[in-house]
Amino acid sequence: SDEHARTNKAVNETRGQVLIEEKSGMDLRLADARYSSNCGGHSEHNEHVWGDAPHNYLRGHADTDGQLPQPFETGITEQNVARWISSKPKAWCNTSDFGGSRTYRWKRSVPRRTVEQYLSGANNIGTIEDVKVLTRGVSGRVTSMRFMGTNKDVTLHSELAIRRAFGGLRSSMFTLNVDRDRKGVVHEFHFRGGGFGHGVGMCQTGAMMMGKAGHRFDKILAHYYRGATVEKLY
Repeated sequence: SDEHARTNKAVNETRGQVLIEEKSGMDLRLADARYSSNCGGHSEHNEHVWGDAPHNYLRGHADTDGQLPQPFETGITEQNVARWISSKPKAWCNTSDFGGSRTYRWKRSVPRRTVEQYLSGANNIGTIEDVKVLTRGVSGRVTSMRFMGTNKDVTLHSELAIRRAFGGLRSSMFTLNVDRDRKGVVHEFHFRGGGFGHGVGMCQTGAMMMGKAGHRFDKILAHYYRGATVEKLY
């Protein structure tokens, strides 16, 4: 009941074709074809998300045709990440189609108590007094962050854990402002962010827009998995 004529057609026309990481003689290695919903205009290195070995076909890059300047050519700083997120640069996933208007750029506010609840228990952080971004990946995504509390400091080294700590952010490509009351006590965190998901590999929104623009599947795969190749095995 879940079948559709269009996807059946795609399966039949690509029968036996697989995405290969590398080929050495008769030895083929399948690519680990990761993907997320919307990369926010720039994908991320796989090791910055999962801590595994780097894959040459899972390198972070701008979601463009290569003609536009790279947003972080001068390196990752809080200033150029803020400029990147506050703008809406041209990218395949910068679209109102396929839910892109909700996920390419977004805003959210999170109460301090939400974070304290996530970091309670074994962490016993107490009352959060401040937060600090420690590292970012090549897309500007936060990859480690320190939470300073009255009882102890806690450092998270996973983009997913950081997103969960703030109640489930759409991605860790964000900048934030800390809202304090008149006594200087943290009240709320205000985010401006980009993308939906970890950002590694294929951007689903961007891939759909490339398809809508008339690009074949092999060109779409070559854009998102640079260096991997499509091989006909059977």
